[in-house]
Amino acid sequence: TGVEILTSNFATQIALFDTSQVLLKENTSITGTLGVSGVVTANAGVVVDEMTIDGDTITATDDFIIDAVGDITLDADAGTIKFKDGGTDIGFFNAGSSNFIMQSSISDKDIIFKGTDGGSVITALTLDMSAAGEAQFNAGITSPGTVTSSGTLAVTGNLTVDGASGSSGQVLT
Repeated sequence: TGVEILTSNFATQIALFDTSQVLLKENTSITGTLGVSGVVTANAGVVVDEMTIDGDTITATDDFIIDAVGDITLDADAGTIKFKDGGTDIGFFNAGSSNFIMQSSISDKDIIFKGTDGGSVITALTLDMSAAGEAQFNAGITSPGTVTSSGTLAVTGNLTVDGASGSSGQVLT
């Protein structure tokens, strides 16, 4: 093993030969590229630009963007992917009993599906949680099959049944 220290007016260079560890006792800045061929262990966290990785938490001081050329996979062995805002649960995805569940966590807050129609943002569907999940469609419902209801079917406006028309307030038997 050996150490060579070169000092000039501008910098100090340290060359290490045949060693397995380097111990630096002061804060050290490295300019240029640090090439590491093994694992980097940082038990106090790692800060890269505006992000801190510490334990099982990644914290960003700005927007956090995940950009992949391929797929992005979220794999939670416990089966739940949670969404929070300021530490408060707002909803989650869950694989309960092999079913895909999307759930709002805040009492009486709706689940809203939006899209763009002709350049304008529209609300296509609102699931009203304060009304036991009542579905409110923006522009209608189209079904190639039979539509069934176990309760009262209330119609506002005109109703067409097999080519026959009825108006508001009429009862079809």
